Amino acid sequence: MAKDSWASVQLVVDSNCEDKRGDGYLDGRGISYFSFQDYLVFRACWPWTPQDWSDLIVFDDEGMISNILECPHVLSKEHIIELRLIAAQALAKATTDAEKRLLARIDQRLAATDGGALSSGQAGCRSSRDKSSDSQDLWTLR
Repeated sequence: MAKDSWASVQLVVDSNCEDKRGDGYLDGRGISYFSFQDYLVFRACWPWTPQDWSDLIVFDDEGMISNILECPHVLSKEHIIELRLIAAQALAKATTDAEKRLLARIDQRLAATDGGALSSGQAGCRSSRDKSSDSQDLWTLR
């Protein structure tokens, strides 16, 4: 999915694109990447519910969020390799420079992912944001 100022990429390992979509996502195990956020969200790699997310939020004495605990799950090296293969297949079919930049970035992020050091987010466990990366959105880069 893409707009003028951002793009969203979903790579799914074990789903048919004809399967039902929920909340704009395909069902199945895989990743989501938003061009303006530069981190991967690992989808359906383990059970993840709104309650799981709530259980990871730590509140201070005033009821404000003070911390979010790390992802309680681990992503195996085999699974990361499987996701990189899907990313490579998608990259081989990319037709525009922007698509190629995004898919190459997804592969870079997967290559740098430590499956045991994932952070938590509302949509699930994710790779940590790459603080050393250029803040330029690769979708809008000309």
